[in-house]
Amino acid sequence: MNRLQTLLALQAADQEWDEKGRRYQVLRRLLADQSELQALQEACRQIKQDLAASHVKLRNSELEMASLQSKQREVQDALYGGRVRVPKDLETLQKESQILQQRLNKMEEEILNLMALVEEYEAQEKTRASALRVFQEHSVTEHEAQTAEYSELRTRLKAVQELRDRLRCSINRGDLALYDELRSKKNGMVLAPMTESSCQICRVSVPVRKAELVASGDEVITCEGCGRILYLA
Repeated sequence: MNRLQTLLALQAADQEWDEKGRRYQVLRRLLADQSELQALQEACRQIKQDLAASHVKLRNSELEMASLQSKQREVQDALYGGRVRVPKDLETLQKESQILQQRLNKMEEEILNLMALVEEYEAQEKTRASALRVFQEHSVTEHEAQTAEYSELRTRLKAVQELRDRLRCSINRGDLALYDELRSKKNGMVLAPMTESSCQICRVSVPVRKAELVASGDEVITCEGCGRILYLA
């Protein structure tokens, strides 16, 4: 390869390195990132805890209501069974019955609310479990594809790096220094194609003598417009 062909080959290798290197870094972060899975797992764990706690509250409330109902029956039996005849005692029983009924009414409302809450938590648990299952199934397939791509990129990047090293070793210091300077300034686009004595990037005309040197392929000539190294397209 002549000087310009070597520089073109290096530019192509560098561009491939940059492009594949960015994708490689993205894949590495994706493969290491478990935050979404952990968030879904935590959501499932939390709803299970909430559901279990609501079941306990509901059971305790039902037991308390059963106890109140039993007590109310005892009071009602005493009140209307004919065994108590003293007016004062009857008045006391009536007040106790009223208090028990108020507590029962409140307990019934509380149990209904807890039952609704349990149903809501059960629905949420099914929804979150389904979302986790779908995510895990999709994640396995996606993870396999990403792992395969990551492995392929790593192999290719190693080969590209070896090529870059070989090419850089074959380029003289002056050309390499100019190449590296332009690479940093021109966003990786070091060389510009020349067609009919015109730079195809900035459209500036190339003087005849310079165009002849560019056509030879053995001279490094820069464009008077954009400053890039010209090559014959």
